[in-house]
Amino acid sequence: MHLLLVSENLEQVDFLENIAHRTTPQVTVSLPDWTVEHPAHFYIFMSNTARNQSCNSFYLGKLEQGVWR
Repeated sequence: MHLLLVSENLEQVDFLENIAHRTTPQVTVSLPDWTVEHPAHFYIFMSNTARNQSCNSFYLGKLEQGVWR
């Protein structure tokens, strides 16, 4: 699984690769420092190990000042 973070204020995108496998029940990730002060939209998607196939992304929501919106 991969996590994509998008900032609308900073026009920044961060991509966290290989945060979990398909069967992983729970994941803890360290977020970039900019997410503390700036809202971030989160998307998650999966790909195969060869990285030549992936699924559509799933929107997880927006994190703003430590609160999910």
